[in-house]
Amino acid sequence: MAQFSGNDGRSLTYTSSATREPSAESLARLLASARSFNAGLDVTGLLIYRHGTFLQTIEGASTAIDPVFDRIRRDASHAEISVLHDGKVQQRVFPQWAMMNDSELGVSLLRIFLGTALARSPREVTLEQRSMIRSMMNMLDEPLLVDT
Repeated sequence: MAQFSGNDGRSLTYTSSATREPSAESLARLLASARSFNAGLDVTGLLIYRHGTFLQTIEGASTAIDPVFDRIRRDASHAEISVLHDGKVQQRVFPQWAMMNDSELGVSLLRIFLGTALARSPREVTLEQRSMIRSMMNMLDEPLLVDT
């Protein structure tokens, strides 16, 4: 896991309702746009979509999270945004993913990755990050229903 310098790391996890059911193509466009924007700010994370609900974690420098989350709040794809966690972290859970999606990685591999992250020491993964990981694992139990 990549460590932040000083106390500059921040992780934000939210859920939102989709304003419309995304097709596989529109979800791919959303991810491509997010990856491009996030990479420019060194923001990483994971997005899971199930049954009209997005669950996403974004992590990066404290100053980089605000522009990314502001962009999400302005995106017409999201409604009823609810922040589950927003706080300082020492290390990233998703250090190499500008924005990963479970349908691209595969649920089995993502479960292995998240399980490995949960097994890390409390110095590496905070209680809030553990809670976020468990929420993501629970959401993965739901079948993927994205139109193609």
